[in-house]
Parts: sequence; structure tokens; C-alpha cells
Amino acid sequence: MPETLEELDYTVPGPIPARPIVMSGNLTIWPGEVNGKSIAMLGNTGSGKSTSCRRFLEQMMEANVPFSVADIEDEYYGLKELGDVILAGPISHGDAEIDIQLTTEKQCYALATRAYLEKRNVVLMLGDLDDNVRKNFLSAYAMGLFAAGKDVQTRTPHLFVIEEAHEYVPQVGVSRTDACFVALTRCIRRGRKRGIAVMLVSQRPANIAKDLLTQCQIFFCHQVLYPTDKTTYATILDVENLDRRLDDFVPGEVFYFHGKELVQTIISLPKTKSPSITPGRYELPDPECFRPVAEREEIQAEVNNTPTENTDLRVLTVQDHETLLAERASLITQVEQLHRALALSLESDDALEVLERSLAKTYAPGTRTALQMAISALRAAS
Repeated sequence: MPETLEELDYTVPGPIPARPIVMSGNLTIWPGEVNGKSIAMLGNTGSGKSTSCRRFLEQMMEANVPFSVADIEDEYYGLKELGDVILAGPISHGDAEIDIQLTTEKQCYALATRAYLEKRNVVLMLGDLDDNVRKNFLSAYAMGLFAAGKDVQTRTPHLFVIEEAHEYVPQVGVSRTDACFVALTRCIRRGRKRGIAVMLVSQRPANIAKDLLTQCQIFFCHQVLYPTDKTTYATILDVENLDRRLDDFVPGEVFYFHGKELVQTIISLPKTKSPSITPGRYELPDPECFRPVAEREEIQAEVNNTPTENTDLRVLTVQDHETLLAERASLITQVEQLHRALALSLESDDALEVLERSLAKTYAPGTRTALQMAISALRAAS
């Protein structure tokens, strides 16, 4: 680890703050070490990875390094207790009241551009959205960040955190030409020269696209239980008795790996509160402590009116999201009708076999849900 600022890598554009990122008593990271580099924050559910990520973002705020985080579980809005953090999304979630409303992909693109150029912190509130809408919003935001860094004169460090990364850049199940996959891949592979660092947060390391996971230079490896995930760790970490040591990990304990540096430590708890209960106690953020967003009305007006030349951005609105949900409900009804028809025309066992065969060949989440409901209903009736 560099001992002084003079030893840091200055090849990535943008100012490098002098304040270190203190993750624990024996793990301190200089912001210049992570500038423009891809990071993997890995660990199974309950291992403390999102809590560690929140600690990392708090430290980045104190070091004045801006970030954007795609939050699908309302885990990061408590960061507003520490400073100027924009909560953006289609709708508010309880105490997580949005500052900037995003109802189209073009607005996501415009906000990303402004966040990058003005060094703003953004939490994208993407929970409760249809999977397709969430991916479209995330894709547009990634495209906006990448485009904002094209001008050499205005390039600056920016961290982009992707929660549940295995859902957006999976090893299997998604075409490599999928718009979200392409946009995130471009940030991971080509973002460094534009100052963009991407952090992939995932509970299933083995399910992340291997060619993207290998692009990461920094790893926070929390406890994992699945053998395939442990095998993935073994390709990253040169640690004796890895399986046994992982089994003994407590929440928040990690192997930190960067270059030749390998540190085993327990990440310090963050200052901010979160609905997440691992590790620590369940405690909601206090809206009374939230810092107001500077220029909120101006930002909203800009994202509403900023034109973009990017023709890949579709205007997919919240109304479209509601339409998608209605279509899914209709699909469920149709499949339920199908199972009733099958029950009349076939023996129950034959009907179940037909539905289960269809389920095995289906990958669309909505269709799988409908088929599973039909199978459950048929089993209950037989």
C-alpha cells in the first residue's frame, strides 16, 4: 500500500483527495488507489457486504469522492444524514422521500451527466420496479455517466455502485447484446480513463459474468456458503484452508485483496442507519437528520428538459411500468385458465408434467411466477 501521496497512481484524470478511506483498524485505503478501478464487494446474504459497502461510501463522502448507487432494497438513503445526497427515482418509499423524480430513461441519462460533471452523490431508488424498467433506468444512467466523461478537460473520479450485480451482468441467462449488460460492461472495461470506478455488489460471485469479474482489481470477500462461490473465491484469493476460514467468518469479516495486498479484517460499522440488520441492530434512518439537497428544483427542471442525442434511450415511463404489471397479471390469469383446461382434459399428473416441463424451459420472471402459481394450484386441487 502506498505510504505517501507521491507514490499513488496519477494516470487517471481528476483530483485525488488526501483523506484516506478507513475501513477498519488494519485496513486503510487511499482514494487514489481505487480511482477508476473496478471493485467487487462479495458475500452471501447476511455476511455484511451491503453494510461494508455503506461504510465505504461514507468514507468516500468524507474524502469528497462522488458516487452513484443503484439501490433496490432502500439500504442507502440514510447517507443523507452525512451530507448532500440526491435520492432519485420514480416514487418515494416511506421515509425515503425522493428529491428528484425520474419517470423516463432520458431523465436518468440527464441526471447521471449532471452528477458526474458537478461531483454529486446520487442514490437511485429502484426498488418496487418491474425488472425490465429497472434495467432500462440503470442502463440509461450508466450511459449518461460514460458520456459525461468523454471530455478530457472535465474528467473526474466517480464511483458507480451496482447492488445485486449478478442480476444485471450474469454469467448465463442474459444476452451479451442486452442494453443493460452492454452499458455496464462498457463502464467496467473502459470507464477507468474517464475516472469511473464500478463496484459490483453481489451475494453470488459465481453468477457474475466471469470476464467482468476478472476486470475487478479490488475485492472485498465476505463469507460465502455455496461450493461454486467458494470455487470462485479460490481463483481470486491465494489463501490456505480457505473453506474452513470462510466458514468461521462473522458478519462484516472480509478478505481484502488488491494487487499483492491481502488483509483479513472485520469492517467497522458505518455511522448511518439502514433497514438492513446485518451486522448490528435494526434501526431506521431519521428523516429529521437528512441534509437538504442543494439546487433541487433546478436539477429537477434540468432533467425534465435536457435533450439528448442518444437515440438508444426509449421514453419508458412509470405508466409503462404499470402497464407491464397489468400484462403480468393478465398472463397469470391466462396460465391459471390453462391449468384448469388441462385439468379437465388430462389426468392431473399429465397436466402437472406439461406445466413443469414448460417451467423448466422458461426464464422470464413473470412467466415463471405464473407457471409456479398454476402448478401450486393444480397440486392443491389434486
